[in-house]
Amino acid sequence: MVSPMPSEREHFLPVRRVDLERLLLDDAGTAKEERQALQEFAAILTATIHDDFHQRQERLKDLYDPINPDRDTVVVRPVAADEKALLAELESLLTRANYRRLPAEELNQALNEESVFQVRLHTRLDDFAELIIFHRGRRNRNEVLRGWFGRQRLLSVDYYSRVAIYARFQEAPWFAAKKRLKTTFKPGTALLKLFQDVPCADIEMLLPNAEVRMRPKDHLLLAVPAALGGIGVVLKFAATLAMVWFVLLAWFGLSERPRNTAEETAALVGFGLALVAIGGFAWRQLNNVKNRKLRFMKELADSLYYKSLDNNAGVFNRVLDEAEEEDAKEALLAYFFLHRTSQPVSEAELDTRIETWFRDTVKIEVDFEIDDALEKLARFKLAIKEGERWRAVPLTEAKRVLDERWDNKFTFA
Repeated sequence: MVSPMPSEREHFLPVRRVDLERLLLDDAGTAKEERQALQEFAAILTATIHDDFHQRQERLKDLYDPINPDRDTVVVRPVAADEKALLAELESLLTRANYRRLPAEELNQALNEESVFQVRLHTRLDDFAELIIFHRGRRNRNEVLRGWFGRQRLLSVDYYSRVAIYARFQEAPWFAAKKRLKTTFKPGTALLKLFQDVPCADIEMLLPNAEVRMRPKDHLLLAVPAALGGIGVVLKFAATLAMVWFVLLAWFGLSERPRNTAEETAALVGFGLALVAIGGFAWRQLNNVKNRKLRFMKELADSLYYKSLDNNAGVFNRVLDEAEEEDAKEALLAYFFLHRTSQPVSEAELDTRIETWFRDTVKIEVDFEIDDALEKLARFKLAIKEGERWRAVPLTEAKRVLDERWDNKFTFA
């Protein structure tokens, strides 16, 4: 099954690194010896990038450990949490993986738009001391929604392929001041979550304090049958109440009508049955409201079950892998196209060549980050800038430079 085309150009390269490497090698059309040399270069370059990200992973683990809710190791030496450093590292990592931060106006728009799941959600953004949302990959597809009387309508829906959320709740005194002593979450805790295929209009369903509420349509669907059914109950109760009224008047001698024990008994029994009927009717309507809300909550829970990818420390590992893949793909593309160019090229020209090749070969429009890719090649001494133009270090020299980097990794001997 082919994924929908992106609805806008993004930095994200939606192709696996190994597949991209094969495409580049097939496209090169080089001799067997040079093809093997390119494969060797790709292998040592990706290993070098992997080593860089391993160091970043160790730093992230240290920063997250003090607030990790899933930690199963003992605390040997307590360390104060440095949330500022953690968020800076997290934002840098997500940016490397080609995620974009969700602007506040887009979040507010999502809170006000109609839910694709036809569930009304409510969330309090001020519950969070810190809330950061990142997304990557925007897609569009048509969804069939049910309307009145089972009618169906087609709705064009924008989806985020990935959404990452960091949320830290306010401390307990804040909720106590708001007279909210009972919450479904633990005040002061921090959560990190990663989701897939999230409708842009339903971002709020990912927030841990989201509440399901009835829509006006749902209130109407419950109110109309309740009103129609309630008319009969009220009429019967009114007739019974009239009988009881006449009985009471006779009891207190306020009526010329003589007392009739059989009538009084029937009136009192009827009144008791009417009260039971009203109570049963009210109970049934209350259950209808609860059951409808439970159905919406189940629909929301089922959706989140399949959309959730990872939680807490697991998010770091997944995003680290994604960021590493993106860095490797960008560096490989930039070097391969510089290598196959006989003359130095400008940054803009190289960017256009790569984006054109990607569109023609992979059939996807991307906004290639050429400046970031060239920065990596320059840092690894694989490309040289001459004025405003760039050229690749020869393949043999490039492999030697990377190999020497590994040789000098540890100098204990």
